[in-house]
Formats: sequence, C-alpha cells, structure tokens
Amino acid sequence: MRSDTVTKGMQQAPHRSLFNALGMTQEELDRPLIGIVSSYNEIVPGHMNLDKITQAVKMGVAMAGGTPIMVPAIAVMRQENFQKKMCASLKKRHVRPVVPVPVCIRQTV
Repeated sequence: MRSDTVTKGMQQAPHRSLFNALGMTQEELDRPLIGIVSSYNEIVPGHMNLDKITQAVKMGVAMAGGTPIMVPAIAVMRQENFQKKMCASLKKRHVRPVVPVPVCIRQTV
C-alpha cells in the first residue's frame, strides 16, 4: 500500500508521531490514507459551503475503508469591482507551482 511509505518502518517514526499527535489511532494508520483537497475558508463567499462537501467526502472515504486527510488549497476570490486586480489574480493563479500531494489509490483485489 502506498500509504506505508509514511506509516511503516523505523525511519517513518516522525511521520507516525505527527499522525498520532493529530489523534489518529493505529487502526486508522493501517488503512489507506486518502488526501482530500479543499479550498474552504471563511473569506471567499463562494467557498463557504465547501466544508459540508468536504465532510461528506471524508465520510465516504471512511465508509469505504480509508482514512481521510483534508489538505488545504489556495482560494482565489474574484474581485468584481476591481477588474485589473482580478486579471492579475487569475494570472498569478495559473503560474503557481503545483505541490504534489501523496494520495493512495485503493485497489480492489
């Protein structure tokens, strides 16, 4: 399982300690870790409902036998009154470096 690269072995003890500090049990760490990316925040009005969607996805992952881990993403707000700033904001969004998120895909046997 790909999640084993951060949950098994002596060298991964620091990773496990962080997961344990988050309140994860050994049973949760033995299941596949599934990353859920969400741009929920309380500043952008269009993103206010994403916490409910994220919670529903987390419940689905848990029901399917995985351990969900929410990973935050950057939210860009459209500025209707400031057209020039909006264009600059959109340009910046397209050139931001992409940070790889380790995701484990569960394979059925």
